[in-house]
Amino acid sequence: MPTLSKSFDRLRDEIRSRSLIAYRPADFEPIGQYRTIAITAEKDGKHLQVHAHKGYHARVESATP
Repeated sequence: MPTLSKSFDRLRDEIRSRSLIAYRPADFEPIGQYRTIAITAEKDGKHLQVHAHKGYHARVESATP
């Protein structure tokens, strides 16, 4: 049975291996349209495993009066 210390070590390693990527495409239109995305990653010539959504719904922005 793993100890609490080992569990925290695994959790720490998992958190350190995560990244957050944000961008706004040049042709962005805030109309709620579904947009597909593809994310790939490499390190030292090796392809890395990426867990990401296949796309997203663009946020609808309300007009300001």
